Amino acid sequence: MNNELNLALVGASGVVGQKIIQLLEKKNFQVNNFYPLGKSSVGDEVSLMNQTYVIDDVDLFDATKANL
Repeated sequence: MNNELNLALVGASGVVGQKIIQLLEKKNFQVNNFYPLGKSSVGDEVSLMNQTYVIDDVDLFDATKANL
């Protein structure tokens, strides 16, 4: 079984998305690949575990890349 977490987070730059990111960091949740997604925030940046990620368009995202 593959235990690697590939996380897609819709609304990553919003209030709820930022709270989820805070909780992931607080619990030291191990994420293999992180896909922050949005609509109006495409191109903005968010951070998770001291790494910066660019928000991609939720409508163009290939959901098969994520398992959560």
